[in-house]
Amino acid sequence: MKTINELLFISIMVVLSSCSSSKIVAVATQGQVSQVSFSKKINFDYVGKHIFIDVVINGETYNFLFDTGWEITSVDQRLLKVLDFQPTVKNKISGSSFEEHETQFGILAALRIGGLDFQNIGIGVEDLSFIKTENLNGKKVDGIIGTNILRKANWKIDYVEKQISFSHDLVNLKVNPNAFRINMVPRNPTGWGHNKIKIDLDNVEEYFILDTGSSGRLTANLSFLENLKPNTLNSKNVKNNSNGKEKEDKELIKISQVQIGNLDLKNIPLSLEKGVGFLIGNEFLEQFEVTIDWKNNNLYLLPNSSPSPSS
Repeated sequence: MKTINELLFISIMVVLSSCSSSKIVAVATQGQVSQVSFSKKINFDYVGKHIFIDVVINGETYNFLFDTGWEITSVDQRLLKVLDFQPTVKNKISGSSFEEHETQFGILAALRIGGLDFQNIGIGVEDLSFIKTENLNGKKVDGIIGTNILRKANWKIDYVEKQISFSHDLVNLKVNPNAFRINMVPRNPTGWGHNKIKIDLDNVEEYFILDTGSSGRLTANLSFLENLKPNTLNSKNVKNNSNGKEKEDKELIKISQVQIGNLDLKNIPLSLEKGVGFLIGNEFLEQFEVTIDWKNNNLYLLPNSSPSPSS
């Protein structure tokens, strides 16, 4: 069965292909925050290595996935009857793990996170039942917070305390000076959509999507195995996690040296899976305090074992 991160990745790619439509791009780039200056902190549930936050729409609280790899905030079609929403464009999407279905794109009047309103936000309304939640303690996914909202603030994820702080100004997030600053590349020069990060894996460079919608560590397409063989592979560090027909669909290897900006890591697992892309997921990110500066496209990673500035 596909994991939630594989399903989300497939859907992302389908949505991206539809975003060649100027109408959908216009929807994705709409919206503003209700306050010019703000600093907020919220708790999150960390279930199945996925981040869930409370989102308020029309006075009701819903369960949303917090996903830096998702392009346009999505709401499950179950909520359509309670939304102040009029679709401006419709598009059919499909993927290898779900049947073709229609997504309605339009503007939502308001969506509240931590008491802060994100107004006139572009969203997609679709059937999100393809996101299987058997491993999520029965959590029902009401929606997905995507980058079109996330880019309107700076965010700090504290996996230890299970808290997210967000502010209009990076200064308010008090980035630890011991944190590693890593440059990110936006998928679109106009500054919307997900961000990618260049990673060196045993002298092989590739761009990975920063994706809190992924439960994994570093994940790459199985075809990437061919790129790594001359540098890192041998019979001792290749492990197959599947049986039978799926045996060739997933492999786990260890990369002896991984460099992300100035952050050097040793013996890092890399999951190679059929049908997925290059992702940095929560199992990797949870080792750090993660701060995302969307305006300047910088990522700050502070190892959880690092001392505080006052230590």
